[in-house]
Amino acid sequence: MAAFVRELLGLRGKGSIAIIVDKPHYISGEVVSGSLQVDVLEPIECNEVVVVISGKEKVHWSETHDVGSGDDRRSVTRTFSSSHRFLNQAIVLYSAQHHISPGQYIYPFQYQLPIGLPGTYDNQCHDGVDARVQYSIKGRLRVDGFFSRDVKRRQTFIVYAQLAGYVAPSVAEKTQVVRLLCCFRQGTCYLRVGMDKNMYTPGDVPMILCDIRNESAKDVRRMRCELVRIVDVMADGKH
Repeated sequence: MAAFVRELLGLRGKGSIAIIVDKPHYISGEVVSGSLQVDVLEPIECNEVVVVISGKEKVHWSETHDVGSGDDRRSVTRTFSSSHRFLNQAIVLYSAQHHISPGQYIYPFQYQLPIGLPGTYDNQCHDGVDARVQYSIKGRLRVDGFFSRDVKRRQTFIVYAQLAGYVAPSVAEKTQVVRLLCCFRQGTCYLRVGMDKNMYTPGDVPMILCDIRNESAKDVRRMRCELVRIVDVMADGKH
């Protein structure tokens, strides 16, 4: 019965859209090239074919603090959240009243991403913070008719931020006094770490060279290197 009602009112799907892009990720400032592949199952009266490229950032976290004292002491939880759509570009690929017969149609499109866009990011509740930067492409065929349903599809894609500053080798060094039981001096240990670059893009392989000069009575048993990403989030004026 439900299927009959949808067909009677023109709400049954009349086609589908596939969004195809030329590569899996882009860098801020590059040109996104792709196409809408439209499969029409039934005749459609269409007045517009449009692509919308959007970027949105969202952040959400909660903080709990104790307030008051004595018998009046209690925990208060405050939630911080914010969202911002910083990119919302519509590209009209076809804008005219026309009849589309059943078949397959290709609508190519291109769009140059603005310079300075933030990179795609997804932090799902790590350390209590839910933060993400997400980009998407939405294709839509606007179908005529009061009860007609547009044919549409949304797909996410990845954007990497441009490198900020000049790429150069990075070097750090430190000399540490080695002690026994925090009191008895056992000598010194010198460490110098050099990296081939001070910034990397996805797919790069960091090259790390370590120079250790141990002038203490203790053995150096192991060494560990970590790459740490620092992200600053803000909502309601709170960092």
